[in-house]
Amino acid sequence: MRVSLAAHQNAVNATRIGAKILHGVDATRLDKYFNTTQFSAIVFNFPNVASRIPVYGHNPNHNLMRRFLRSAAQQLARNGRVIITVVDAPFYSGAFGLAAAAKFAGYKEPDVYEFKLSHFSGYAHANTLGGQSALTRYRNVSSWVFQLP
Repeated sequence: MRVSLAAHQNAVNATRIGAKILHGVDATRLDKYFNTTQFSAIVFNFPNVASRIPVYGHNPNHNLMRRFLRSAAQQLARNGRVIITVVDAPFYSGAFGLAAAAKFAGYKEPDVYEFKLSHFSGYAHANTLGGQSALTRYRNVSSWVFQLP
């Protein structure tokens, strides 16, 4: 895995204040890494499977979100939230299927909020291929907030 210098420095800084940094975590098997630990919030910013080849008849991002939400449900503390931020663009239309994924994984209907880059000073985002930021290419970026009933 290639890590940018800025990402490396962020990890170093986070470790200095007590954070534990994990690499290579399978988002669909959180229990494997966290056992029975419960979290008040689980955040997955800009999930993306770098493939568009259908798996079980669905875009791989669709499958990832369903499996991630099921896995995250097992790690949520009472009244906990899962927050997923995605690019809403024609290229991704239907790829994530977040409303259906919420229902599949047993969550209430999610709340959706506009993601405003201006609220996150210093935040940078790069596409999987080519390093160009999706946030400059697309205007519709949203954060979805999921809660269990």
